Amino acid sequence: MRVGVLGPTEVCGTAGTVDLGPRMHRALVAALALHHGEVVSVDAIVDLLWRDRPPRTAVGTLQAYVAGVRRALAASAPAEPVLLTRGAGYVLDLPAGALDVEVLTAAVARASAALAPVLADPVRVLDRPPTADAVGADELALWRGEPYADLGDHPDVVAERARLTEVRTTAEELRAAAHATGADPTAALGALDRLTRLHPLRERLWALRAVALARAGRQAEALAALREVRARLADELGIDPGEQLREVEQAVLRQRLGPASAPPPTLPEPSAPPPTAPERTGAAAAPPGTFGPVDAFLALAAATTGEHDLATRHVGDAEELCREWRIPRVTRWLREARDRHGF
Repeated sequence: MRVGVLGPTEVCGTAGTVDLGPRMHRALVAALALHHGEVVSVDAIVDLLWRDRPPRTAVGTLQAYVAGVRRALAASAPAEPVLLTRGAGYVLDLPAGALDVEVLTAAVARASAALAPVLADPVRVLDRPPTADAVGADELALWRGEPYADLGDHPDVVAERARLTEVRTTAEELRAAAHATGADPTAALGALDRLTRLHPLRERLWALRAVALARAGRQAEALAALREVRARLADELGIDPGEQLREVEQAVLRQRLGPASAPPPTLPEPSAPPPTAPERTGAAAAPPGTFGPVDAFLALAAATTGEHDLATRHVGDAEELCREWRIPRVTRWLREARDRHGF
């Protein structure tokens, strides 16, 4: 027997879906499922079903509901009594894996452990995408609507709904992370677009969206997404993007997230070693070997279009590289862009 409360209450037995009867019968099963495996006192059940307006015959009415649910369950699975009396209360005694809440929660816990490296650093795990470890479509399909839909807005129910909503969001995030870093990043784009609209301040979702777009060969859209989240964070929270978003931005700019079907691009080497340039100091200095011709032309594009944040970080490095490689025209363009936009 399986019990579902991730939506309207549903019980499935060996012969199919069980007709539990009136809504209050479904509410009773949901109230017991909320405390699955625990004895729930009569007073607690009355509180969950009626809150502060119980009928004068609440105890007798509850006993009638229990009898009705037992008859429905016995007709479907006579060898599996699950609604048991224990002292002054009742318990829903289900085998492991019979309650949809437990199945989804366990799947998210397993996927969270398996995909921890992906969530921590999606840029550096592209060679070992663990798509098989993601929450499966079957587990996500267990979500059929508002959890415990047959119960009212009791504080315990509201709190559990909030917890389960976060569990579902995490499940979708984990599945998208596995696809974004896997062989088919386009499979993550639809879910990530929807999730970033639903949770516009959740930085990890935006980072994964940018990774998936870049790996799908859509670098311009990846940069646009990063600009959008930067603006949202500044406008709504007054903060800058966190470290993970900044690292993803750098990876996109340096073309480290090329199409999934192609190996990462390699930068061409000059035919002869460039002259040694004076050592640069200060915050703008770039570590040796981290800035190449692709970066220079990205900086040029950013500078000439007025992308202040990108240009400020890279125009100085690009100027120096072009001087070293004796590309005076590009050097002049960068200097003119710097003067024009105030970088």
